[in-house]
Amino acid sequence: MLSFLQWVFDKIDFVQIAELQRGRNNRKAAARLHLILVTAYDIIDVQETLLDILAVALQDYRKEGDRHIISVNAHWTANMLRRQADNLEKMSQLLRDLYLEVRLLDPAFETTYRAMFAGKFGILFDAQTLLWQARLPIHEDHPVPWMDGEGLVYRTLWLGPIEPGTDREEERKYLHPGLATEKEIIDVHASDGAAFMVELERYFEVEKPLERLAALKASAESYKLALGEHLSLADVLAEIGNLKRNRK
Repeated sequence: MLSFLQWVFDKIDFVQIAELQRGRNNRKAAARLHLILVTAYDIIDVQETLLDILAVALQDYRKEGDRHIISVNAHWTANMLRRQADNLEKMSQLLRDLYLEVRLLDPAFETTYRAMFAGKFGILFDAQTLLWQARLPIHEDHPVPWMDGEGLVYRTLWLGPIEPGTDREEERKYLHPGLATEKEIIDVHASDGAAFMVELERYFEVEKPLERLAALKASAESYKLALGEHLSLADVLAEIGNLKRNRK
């Protein structure tokens, strides 16, 4: 998820798009560029909050007899993950709308956008589905195309409450649908105790989400500064209200 956003900032020249569209007085594109930035910052904010929660859980974990004490509020965390799913859906739609707006005027953006369909949007959709289920995907570097998944291990932290009677083995089979290849799925819940902590520790040590988040923050800040140099507030405000109304 974080790697997807980093890829977007690395591959799409938003500044060039801003210059091109402003020269044609295309305020819709300007407003969409602004909304992409706002959505990216919300994704960063939610992810930072989740990482703070998980870091505290890792630090405060203890075992008392047969009980594993893990400080994760399942209901509150589930709400955060669903908010993140909404953010990813907004980002996906904004990029699609921007593509329709500028594809004829900016061939480079069209080429980059079409390259996303080789797998990046598949990964994004899979992440949205997991987040809606209150699961945090903790694998960042699966190859593209996303269908080529043989030999990969798909890892999730289930941070929401478990409903009574849930068949976890059956649920696990359908967490990553559409893949014809063999796959191993690790889906651990806080109630799993030590197994959850093993995956949580691995997440911070191997996937390095804090470092990824810091890099994403830097990219977002550069994007913000660049747009500030090439777009006026009037460019954005004149159209942003219309865009929001049209998406309802």
